[in-house]
Amino acid sequence: QHDDAGDLVAEATPAQVLLGTLVSLDFVIAVVGGLALLAASVWAGQVVVFLGGIVAVGSWLAQIVGQRVVAQWGFTLHRTPDGLRIQRGLLSRTSQTIPFARVQGVAIHEPFVWRRLGWCRLEVDVAGYAGGQGDKATDTSATLLPIADRASTARVLDTLVPGALAADPQVAPPSRAWPVDPVAWRFRRIGSTADGFTAREGWVERHTSVVPHHKVQSVEVRQGPVARLLGLATVEVHTPDGPVDADGKNLDAETARTVALDELALARAARRT
Repeated sequence: QHDDAGDLVAEATPAQVLLGTLVSLDFVIAVVGGLALLAASVWAGQVVVFLGGIVAVGSWLAQIVGQRVVAQWGFTLHRTPDGLRIQRGLLSRTSQTIPFARVQGVAIHEPFVWRRLGWCRLEVDVAGYAGGQGDKATDTSATLLPIADRASTARVLDTLVPGALAADPQVAPPSRAWPVDPVAWRFRRIGSTADGFTAREGWVERHTSVVPHHKVQSVEVRQGPVARLLGLATVEVHTPDGPVDADGKNLDAETARTVALDELALARAARRT
């Protein structure tokens, strides 16, 4: 579809945005917390405690609804010659263009319930949006797509990092990482494709970060005293401050060094071409 705003790549309908918010984990926790506070206050006869607590819970719910429903209402994403143009907002309609060249990495968030429905959220690191601009890295300016199915997600990712959604990273921490990472080590994976470096983690909410090789700023291998004793190390692929977190945590130390050297070579080759 084409209009004056460019070619429509993806959109998030108000119904999708609203339903996605209602089944999100933090919204459910806020509602359950409010009900638990009400029940405890009634049981203890402490109405004042309930009124004080409900203000905090209400503020949390208002923030969630404001950021995810009101701000993302009528969300559309178009491809233009200048970049990806976002239009959104219920009370105040905003328009934002993200130049292709300034996208430094993409983060794919798949909350527990969303993953079973085939939904995810896309966020980006954009050069110039963070670093000295307060909390811009965490507000709606980092959201590339607030909620989308697999087909819409693939269309957007293929525009920025071809093959990112199909990437299946295989490098995992060894079992001896459990003392420093008791649960999460089982769900961490990293790997490289021809186009980018991928890091995946999380069980309740899965996070996948993808950085195009030619956008990698630097690569670091970090090893603390406990990690040295266990023969572990962490690989960090650096991008501007933002939602993308492309780290391989608690890997075998030799594997971490090999991954870092390989990624540096891929980054140099990608920049040359």
